[in-house]
Amino acid sequence: MKFKNIFLVLFVVIMASCQDDDGVDIASPQEVFDLEKVGIDTFINRVYYDESSKIFKEIDEGQTSIKDDPNLSEVFLTTNGVAYTAYVYQIFEGKNTAPDSNDIVNVDFQLFSFSFNEEGELSADTTNLNENQFFRNLGTEVNVFREALPLFKSGDVFESELAPRTYQDSGEGLLIIPSGIAPQINGDTVLIPIIIRFKLRSVTLVANTNL
Repeated sequence: MKFKNIFLVLFVVIMASCQDDDGVDIASPQEVFDLEKVGIDTFINRVYYDESSKIFKEIDEGQTSIKDDPNLSEVFLTTNGVAYTAYVYQIFEGKNTAPDSNDIVNVDFQLFSFSFNEEGELSADTTNLNENQFFRNLGTEVNVFREALPLFKSGDVFESELAPRTYQDSGEGLLIIPSGIAPQINGDTVLIPIIIRFKLRSVTLVANTNL
């Protein structure tokens, strides 16, 4: 079964379980995550990281699945009584400062969905995806960024009065995120698992008052 179909079935099952008050029970966060995890675990066993497109593609010539790739790590976050598992793939660690869980980060990112092209490969076409960025205080986050970004380091920042600010050697990775710990995208709540490709542009250190 193509992954597009796996997640289409997953989405239909979840939405069918999340009805209104007319006699149908609403799926609990645990039930939603249990369904999503089946699809995500299938996904990581069937794709590899393609260096040229910097995205995951379906294995077709004996490539190593990301499940067995040492660059893939699990990150864990418990919220609303659910112990979530997400995955982070390290493309490049970065060279300068790693944030801790209360620092302010500047992140550039692109969002991908779990859909495949006609050849069964995850589309790497980003022509219709805008480069987005955000500044966030990880101390106020209750989502996967707080757990994943400390695995990376910031890069170098170059500033000039004659040119826009640029960033080099920033930590770069891919996140595979269940909906329950996904960040809001443009103010919208995420309802299905997503993939985010990101760069950790800069880190502003904040004193840890709990020490």
